[in-house]
Amino acid sequence: MNNLSEQALGVRVSSVIPDARQKNLCQVEFTSLDPGQPTELTRFLIARNVTPVGNDTNTLLRQVLPLLSGLRVCVQGNVTLPGGTTLNSATFYVGGTFQVNGSANLQDVKVAAQGGLNLGDVQATNNKFFTNGNINLNNKALFQGDSTIASIQAITFNGRANLLNNRALAIISQGDITFNGRADTHAFMWAGGQITFNGTGTFIGGAVSIGGTIRNGGGQFSIRNSNAENSDLPQIETDGGPAPRVTFRR
Repeated sequence: MNNLSEQALGVRVSSVIPDARQKNLCQVEFTSLDPGQPTELTRFLIARNVTPVGNDTNTLLRQVLPLLSGLRVCVQGNVTLPGGTTLNSATFYVGGTFQVNGSANLQDVKVAAQGGLNLGDVQATNNKFFTNGNINLNNKALFQGDSTIASIQAITFNGRANLLNNRALAIISQGDITFNGRADTHAFMWAGGQITFNGTGTFIGGAVSIGGTIRNGGGQFSIRNSNAENSDLPQIETDGGPAPRVTFRR
């Protein structure tokens, strides 16, 4: 996972902030964006000729977030995006957790978070999420384009996982991958642990799992082939041997 995150974002997920600083990747730094420190947020706004609205931290954060588009942002602690946030082409290097409260629209956003990802009802297009911790998503998460979520720990979809679109999501975990509730999913999955489907749904794509795959619950569940691609699937050597590659689709 460290190799994959370093290829995608230039840092290891086990050493996000030290690596980002060593490689001079940080264009702007914050102690926290959860919701942050008023002094830091105010300083950032003034430097960009934006008049801060009062001293309320949450209000300042809402002013700051749109201005992060196109920047590489290093945050020593946690990041929490309030519902309704829209971001384009931002890269976050996070020493703590990265969290979405409610629904946020993220396009071409990259995140390396050492402490874990709680992505809520994220609406993501061409995004890359890598973490040293766990990943949790709510029932309205939607991924489009060439998107990837990857974790050294477990990945859990809570509730309906509506991931059907014209590209396949890459879901990569060194631990378990679990779908709770209905799972309408278009993805290619790589798991060091076990893949579990709790409930009904349609799975389109493919899976590689060391721990096997289990389906629990009643109702209809179907599996379909996919000819979609995702450029973030592992292309590195595994345990000293050649990387597994798809050579045939039925």
